[in-house]
Amino acid sequence: NSEAPIAWYVNAHELQHQGHAEEAYKAFTQSIRLLPPNRHVLDWEHEKPFLVGTLRTILAQKTLAPHVLAQAGINRLFQSGDTAERRQLEADWLTRYACELAPEDARVWRNRAQYLASAERADELKGAIAKSLQRLDDGSVDWRQYGHLVNERCNELVKQKRFNEAHQHVLREGIPARSKEATAAQIDLSSKYNQALVQMPYRGRTERNNATYTWNRLPIGLVSINDVLFDVRGLVRLTGGFIANREFADPVPTKVTDIAVNQTGKYLHFLHNIVANIQRRTPHGEVVGHYTLHYVDEEQVRFPIRYGQDVIPWVFTRFAKPTQARVGWAEGLYQNHKTLSHSIWENPRPEVEIRSISFESTNTHAAPFLVAVSIESEEVDSPADDADQMSIHAFRQSFLTQGKTQLTKEAVDALSQKACELAPENADVTYRRAEVLFQTDQLDAALMVIENLCKEHPENSVYRLLEGRILWKLGRAEAAAGKLQRSAGELPMSLAFNEDQQLIWSQFTEQVHAKMGEVEGRNWLYQLQIPPRDAGLPKHLVDLSGHYNASFEESWYTPRGYPNYSGPFFNEIQPGVQTLDGTPYDIRGVIQLNNRSKIAMHNSYPEAVNAIEVGIQGNQVHFLHATLNNDRPGTPVVNYQIHLSNGDVHNHIVRFGLDIHEMVRNHDAPKPECTAWLTPNISPFAGESDALLHQSTWNNPTPEHAIHHVDVKIGGSSAQPFLVAMTVESFDQQLSRDPKDILQVAQIANRKIKQRYSVNPSVLRHVKKLAEKIEAEGADNPRALYLLAKIYYRLEQQELALETVSNALKLAKANRAECLELKSDIFAALKQFSLARETQQQVRRAVLDASIPARGKGISSRFIDLNAHYNVLLSEFSYQTEQSSRTLTETFAHMNPGVGQFAGIPFDVRGIVALAGAETELAAGVYELKPEVKGIAVGRKASAVHLLQGAGWGDIEPHGTCIGQVVVHYEDGETSVVDICAGMHVRDWFLTRNHTRQVSDGQLASVHPSSQVNGRDIGLYTMTWKNPKPETKIESIDFRSTMTAGAPFLLGVTLDD
Repeated sequence: NSEAPIAWYVNAHELQHQGHAEEAYKAFTQSIRLLPPNRHVLDWEHEKPFLVGTLRTILAQKTLAPHVLAQAGINRLFQSGDTAERRQLEADWLTRYACELAPEDARVWRNRAQYLASAERADELKGAIAKSLQRLDDGSVDWRQYGHLVNERCNELVKQKRFNEAHQHVLREGIPARSKEATAAQIDLSSKYNQALVQMPYRGRTERNNATYTWNRLPIGLVSINDVLFDVRGLVRLTGGFIANREFADPVPTKVTDIAVNQTGKYLHFLHNIVANIQRRTPHGEVVGHYTLHYVDEEQVRFPIRYGQDVIPWVFTRFAKPTQARVGWAEGLYQNHKTLSHSIWENPRPEVEIRSISFESTNTHAAPFLVAVSIESEEVDSPADDADQMSIHAFRQSFLTQGKTQLTKEAVDALSQKACELAPENADVTYRRAEVLFQTDQLDAALMVIENLCKEHPENSVYRLLEGRILWKLGRAEAAAGKLQRSAGELPMSLAFNEDQQLIWSQFTEQVHAKMGEVEGRNWLYQLQIPPRDAGLPKHLVDLSGHYNASFEESWYTPRGYPNYSGPFFNEIQPGVQTLDGTPYDIRGVIQLNNRSKIAMHNSYPEAVNAIEVGIQGNQVHFLHATLNNDRPGTPVVNYQIHLSNGDVHNHIVRFGLDIHEMVRNHDAPKPECTAWLTPNISPFAGESDALLHQSTWNNPTPEHAIHHVDVKIGGSSAQPFLVAMTVESFDQQLSRDPKDILQVAQIANRKIKQRYSVNPSVLRHVKKLAEKIEAEGADNPRALYLLAKIYYRLEQQELALETVSNALKLAKANRAECLELKSDIFAALKQFSLARETQQQVRRAVLDASIPARGKGISSRFIDLNAHYNVLLSEFSYQTEQSSRTLTETFAHMNPGVGQFAGIPFDVRGIVALAGAETELAAGVYELKPEVKGIAVGRKASAVHLLQGAGWGDIEPHGTCIGQVVVHYEDGETSVVDICAGMHVRDWFLTRNHTRQVSDGQLASVHPSSQVNGRDIGLYTMTWKNPKPETKIESIDFRSTMTAGAPFLLGVTLDD
């Protein structure tokens, strides 16, 4: 039957068996051509032909597009239940046929390359790689993408249980040749490499590669890191307790010897790190390995590799950094933050030739690995007249070089002195001079320099803290404490310090702990990091100064036995008085409680804190707090025992899930109602990325009696509470506030009615009085009126709420959208649903109008104004659905709105014109995406039209598929249609990591890393259309989707005169 696909399929295999390879291939492709169009499985009824094997698999796909056929071929390699020979054969046929159907599609050539690698057809593989992989600026293949190809072949061999072949393949193909530009200064480790950088450092013998623990962005080749050139191509891994029970294709050595050097040198630079269990607390400073220098005269010098000082676990969080080395490379997010440490050691015998280096593990828990070694023979030259660069080099060398001898001390001293002579008025140069003097033990001279600098710049906390460190080292602890004491209003260290200064502070902390002991040293430091209370603060902002036992600058919440990996992610809180949801708080430190029978924390904290003095009357007491760890909803967590002046004692029992929650939460989870402060995506954990503080309120039944003091006692919960601030509120005080504070009054009233669990008749009466005050004094404040309308809405006084929000809308500018949103809700409560829908439709436009920056004055008309057509903000995810997801929140918020350059073309970018596609039609999108936007005004002539664009789902359709169009309308009534084609003009905005990102008829114009997903890049493309009628005015253009899977979006249009 010449029309039956299965007949041709069987015939193909018979011809192959007979040795007629080319005829077999033709028969196989004929079997595919005869397949009926793909249908959904439920749409076949009784018409589905009888098929077997690959044909049945292909027909089950959505389409017979070339890239689908090519992927089916690769899937065939990994299937079981058939002979390896037949799987290889059909993978060859499918990928070959796909390339013939789509010779310009990088995706199919990438799959073809994977097959050819599997078949070990090296010559053909080179051609497939040339047509599929990304090219770097120098024309070479992107080694990262090539590494994916290497890993796929490795995984295939592992699946076939050819474990040793898999490892040898990685070593042979995954480590590039040494660059011809490398010099003797970059030590050649080629013969010592026992793993490639394109894989996880310690992939076990029977394991497939885990992309989570693989470098995604580390450059490969000659790489400049911290101004030092390294040869980064592979790694030398050693054993350690962490990997002791794992099996490897080649035994992992304890020691690697005879790393050839054969030259003299002053400094040695090591790019290295360790693997270790991050759930285990390893002693800080524990020696995990050594480097031994072997000189030609048979002498040896040994450099230790110390945990926490030189190296840290390579996959950790952004808060974990070595204290005696710089971070050489860092990438990744949350708990998948990957690093390499850059350690610098001075060679104590620079005049003697180093024959070789040995690299040795001490077989403690951590397993060290080495990526690169460079040797520095001469001083780094700084421009003779560049004082700033001179001082930076001297400064960094003074505190980063380990094993400093007098030679280094004299060199950095002279260089920093010269920089000061060149720029005596430069305060930063002078500061670095003082640091160099301090690091070279010239303490009196350092103190003199920094004292003068502090007099000239008394506001500079960095200068003042250096003075404190010098005084401490001189043994003047009391004077040092006065300088080290954090001042009210100062920025957190995380914001005030640069990377170098943060490292120096870590070194100082280490020195304090070493001299005073960990507990006493920590207690001394945290008290200095809590600023003193501002003078004159009212008593209703309760003073917790005498009770704080932790600061925001430390990770006080670390459990015992765990490493300090959480990091001080609360250190972004600005200390001082802050108003949260209408309530002012004095926020400066932390009171942590700990029931050690539930969770033993690393630092020692009490189970109760007593006698927090209050001494004033009040109707309510507000507590700002949170917990470490969680518990069942309703579990008592903490008891605030309130003692009144008449002797009465009241217990305010706070229950988990009601008025206190954990200090972190999943970004995609609903925000707890009691949350008062929230900062998204700052914790080190992807699953709990947001940091929170919560508010609980106690209502005083006898407000005529003063609150004498408060005791705080922990409950029996596994949730460990901490208190940040406490505020007493007087209702009379709120009613007598100045009219200029009416917005804060409205915030307070709204918060009171919102927290239903703390509303009693007394509170309700007070809210109504506050509403009267707002109505009387806030008639000209649109934000206060909006909050008043919300109060009426919650009190179910809908007619009054509608009147109030309507008045707010007459005044509203910035908050027009939220007023319309509330008005829609009020109409719905009044069961006026048509008006509710009509009002809701106005909300989105109000958001856009308020948020999109105005077009620059005097901007050329060649930059087409898209303002009226933007439907998504640069800070919004175009395809946001009702069910939000942290990993699908990509935006262009990093872009500066206005005119900017993209691939050499200027565009006015202030928003996004996003269109629908077949995929968006299936999702419950938050934003209205239309198939077409018409009438984008132009009104001028143009020789060319440039588009800045992207596409969602841009790689689903076959290469060359038209996913969008620009329709050009001329003043003479004629039109031209410009096609936007997948793979030719644009690719998916989630850029691929497997094949080239470039397009044939456009240019990749912008790439930025994802803020939430490791290894993901977001891209934009430009394309240029030459106008066939440059002398005819263009009246307008339309931007439309062809409603394929790809959903195009537009950020800018620029015309050429």
